[in-house]
Amino acid sequence: MNKNKALLVIIIAVIIVLLGLAIFYFFFQRESAPYQPPETPGDVLFPIGPNATTSPGGDTIGSTSNPSYDYYNQPQTFQKEKQRLRLISSLPVSGATLFERNAETFIRFVERADGHIYEAPASKDESPYRISNTTIPKIYEAYWVNDGQGVIIRYLKNNEVQTFYARIRASAATSSEQELVDGTFLQNGISAVVISPETDRIFYIADSPEGSVGVRANPNGTQKTQLFSSPATEWLPVWGSPNTIIVATKPSGTVLGYAYTLGGSGAMNRLLGDIRGLTVLPNGNSSLLLYSDVSGSRLTLKLLDTAKNDVTEAGVNTLPEKCVWSKKDSAVAYCAVPDFISSATYPDAWYQGAISFSDNLWRVNLKTGEATVILSPQSIAQKTMDITNLVLDESEDFVLFTNKKDLSLWLLDLSE
Repeated sequence: MNKNKALLVIIIAVIIVLLGLAIFYFFFQRESAPYQPPETPGDVLFPIGPNATTSPGGDTIGSTSNPSYDYYNQPQTFQKEKQRLRLISSLPVSGATLFERNAETFIRFVERADGHIYEAPASKDESPYRISNTTIPKIYEAYWVNDGQGVIIRYLKNNEVQTFYARIRASAATSSEQELVDGTFLQNGISAVVISPETDRIFYIADSPEGSVGVRANPNGTQKTQLFSSPATEWLPVWGSPNTIIVATKPSGTVLGYAYTLGGSGAMNRLLGDIRGLTVLPNGNSSLLLYSDVSGSRLTLKLLDTAKNDVTEAGVNTLPEKCVWSKKDSAVAYCAVPDFISSATYPDAWYQGAISFSDNLWRVNLKTGEATVILSPQSIAQKTMDITNLVLDESEDFVLFTNKKDLSLWLLDLSE
């Protein structure tokens, strides 16, 4: 009997185990369906937030109106998008521009470490080639003048900022190399420089015994005209329309800022004031002006209609320094808009590098409110970008920009 009871116990235990396995299979394993790609491809390919209505190519996200859409052929789409976005220089740059030559658009930029100048065609996927090997170490700023044929570079020497102009011309020695000629140093004590829309004049702020002065001049520093003087020294200039220069106090989220337009006689006419974190960006005819307004740790991008003196919110939230106005439509701007803006003192934290953004690039019509995402770097380049220093070519086929995270230079083809 004892042996029979033991055998019966073993049989019952085996049955219980088998029954448990059967229950597990039928009630748990069968509920796990094989992986299926999402019905809305944009949810994976273009993660630009729940409120966005368009994809980085301008197509409607999640649209089912295209019956030929094939999720598994997306590597081809990625390749097309990658061709629209090109890394021009992985090394840090100090300043870049787009210019026309023989009806073709070219890129020029200054390498930050040694001051060498490089060039590349915008419409061809070619590596940049060096056009000048004049070595000037540690260039922090480079401004392009005379349609890319001249450059103003700013660098530190003996603990003093030097501002140097040179013209670029073809070298007689070789067919590919070019050279810097007519080099001249601008006056000492220049704290800020801005270039006119036609790129044929400059305006700069320089120290003076009484505080500071604002001077308009040719790019080489000749034909100087002093437009204003001030006991204050912390000014930043911005050039709007050809005849409109704006000077604003250097911004901080902890102090009130002011902006003034400069009249031909040197009169300063108040434009904006009593605004914390104030920076400004006027469009090409100075009819509209983007500006930042900081309340506590909240940053808001606002729009001023200068003719009506009306202020509205811009509809996207970013800093004016991360935008560029269209050259074709005075109401349109291209803006790098962060996915998320954390609490901080702006723009101080961003200037100091304590805060870095992850941006998408938007095309925004400030009159109609229409906004379209035209680039999502995380989707296309698989990296985050803090986009700044945007440059448009005359036909608006390309936008050139710098990634502030590493100062690399990128080009986006807008013609697609």
